[in-house]
Amino acid sequence: MDPPFKPSFPENLMHKNRLHEYAQKSAIPLPVYSSVNEGAPHAPKFRSTVLIDGETYTSFRTFSNRKAAEHDVAKVAYEHIQKKIKESCPIILEDLDSKRTIGSGREVNGIYLLDALPLHQSHNVCRDSE
Repeated sequence: MDPPFKPSFPENLMHKNRLHEYAQKSAIPLPVYSSVNEGAPHAPKFRSTVLIDGETYTSFRTFSNRKAAEHDVAKVAYEHIQKKIKESCPIILEDLDSKRTIGSGREVNGIYLLDALPLHQSHNVCRDSE
């Protein structure tokens, strides 16, 4: 048996990807990032903001490069969205990172089903009920 796949880049750099995937799966516009240098030109301090699904998130910290600031704000947004989904959909609780079903459901050929809907559609079900 092959060992589990391990990404070649650090975990903290995966949040932009996860946020992008969430937008695609939820059929909402992709995240839009903006960064501001709050430091001097020779010693930049970037803070980023991301707009996704009508919500704006801002990084708490500043970083010496724009890319790190964007990854940080993506983590903030992704974790907030994940928490919001879990709180607003108590029946359909999905761990967005591992794709495990926490609530009721059944597995058929590796796909989790709830009321005959694939679990990956649960985000839209929750969004429509708000």
